[in-house]
Amino acid sequence: MRSFIGSPIENSEDFSKLLESLSFHREINPVPVNNLHLTYLFLSDINDSKKNIAIKRLQQLKFRALTCKVNSLKTLPERSTPRVIVVVLDCPELSDISNALKETFSVNINRTQSFLPHITVGRYRKHSNPISLESVKLDISAVKLRQICLYKSTLTESGSIYEKLYCKEPV
Repeated sequence: MRSFIGSPIENSEDFSKLLESLSFHREINPVPVNNLHLTYLFLSDINDSKKNIAIKRLQQLKFRALTCKVNSLKTLPERSTPRVIVVVLDCPELSDISNALKETFSVNINRTQSFLPHITVGRYRKHSNPISLESVKLDISAVKLRQICLYKSTLTESGSIYEKLYCKEPV
């Protein structure tokens, strides 16, 4: 099963106006509000045995709940044809959590590729031209993160479906 480690957005309802404004652009597929999350680590395809190991490792994780400042709205990747629109977060603790998870899950930490804490809010349709983000109002000042979860990701024609398999609460 495709899986990743991430945090659901506690105040996801604050994103409603942003997602609605993105829906007016025919080039963009806004992410459903219930799919908003921050990804720390993509685990790829794992079996049930590896899922159970991942849950045990998450159970040992210690972290505190965070309220992160919203920095900006941008497209990724920046240098080539953009594929997604993201809300970038300003929260140094998220890099620490990401690195701790990479160590916990024995993932090589690529120091040249820094972790960019972000929440994907829209995806460009195929063969679409980028929109001017200046026309999109970002009314969100902070994001609340209260859990770290193991997610199952199922790809469908109408988009991804995320299922929380296990969530760790802060200490």
